[in-house]
Amino acid sequence: MTSDATRERRRPTVLVLCTGNLCRSPLVEALLRDRLSHAGRRVDVFSAGLAAPLDRRPDGKLQRVAREHGVDVSSHRSRPVTDHLLSSADLVVVMTRRHEEQVNALRPDAKSRTALLRAASWKARAISPHAVPFPEWVRLLASEVPDAERSSTTTEDIADPIGRPLRRYREMAADVESYVEALVRHWPTD
Repeated sequence: MTSDATRERRRPTVLVLCTGNLCRSPLVEALLRDRLSHAGRRVDVFSAGLAAPLDRRPDGKLQRVAREHGVDVSSHRSRPVTDHLLSSADLVVVMTRRHEEQVNALRPDAKSRTALLRAASWKARAISPHAVPFPEWVRLLASEVPDAERSSTTTEDIADPIGRPLRRYREMAADVESYVEALVRHWPTD
């Protein structure tokens, strides 16, 4: 297990999770790695799936949409999440509430480091004027949003477009790109 002191001395590690590691998480991984690199941030970014098959390629629709957003996922191969990946990640980004629950069941100590992508982007915007160190920023991203502050008309989940028409992939990609860009724009400087 990685201690808090060890986390602070090395490059931050972000683990992006979805169900099969075939669509949402590989795209978010590629976008986050690309945008952080262009912003001059040194961060390791990985992805995995909570019910992922081993070593499968993303489908052609995702590869096409990823290229449309300036990233290449053609070399990505799916992999299941492991205890090591969860324990070593400084920030775990998930796509749905169900994924968040699964992570917490697998590794309760990851709760303070696990955040829904959509909610994390909202929180990052709110935190930004109040520069905080990376570990505190992660804790704030992972904190619960009070029910009174949640919108009753939108969900925090990012729907899986697998098996749907290309336009659903494009809708998902546009959404996750905006969330990733918000995170990167408000990423802590330390």
